[in-house]
Amino acid sequence: MDLAESIEQANSALVDAEHGQELELLRAGLNSLYLMAAQYAWLLDAPHIAIQNQATTILFSTLHKNLIALHTSLKLSRLGLYGPARSMLRHVFESLLIAKFCSINQNTSLYERWKEGDAVYLTNGVLKKSSTRTPPHFLSYGDYSRTILTRRCTRSRFT
Repeated sequence: MDLAESIEQANSALVDAEHGQELELLRAGLNSLYLMAAQYAWLLDAPHIAIQNQATTILFSTLHKNLIALHTSLKLSRLGLYGPARSMLRHVFESLLIAKFCSINQNTSLYERWKEGDAVYLTNGVLKKSSTRTPPHFLSYGDYSRTILTRRCTRSRFT
């Protein structure tokens, strides 16, 4: 056994001892997500059931890539490799935001760049094109919460 493998085994033992229950919950959640994807993902390719648009193909691809990335991130975290695990989670987050933006926005330029594998910048490509509004149910908690939530907790609405 080389040094890297011994470090990974020691990290795994430490993480399992400290966070075994949380890891089991995450594994159970991922297994449920896999089961749902296996049960319903085919609907993305069923035009008589699902509403299809230009982004359906890329959404299907993103779904599968994200499932693999989430699994990989969990395994890397268990080995103590938090840096690579976080970059995988960032990939999942960004792809979900871009996929959602492409699925509801009529502008196809971002989708075409993403589909071709070109660089897509989340801030300029998605976030700056989104308008923000405070969700109405947050406004019922008084002036203090309204002030705080207006600044920090806004919901993106892609237009």
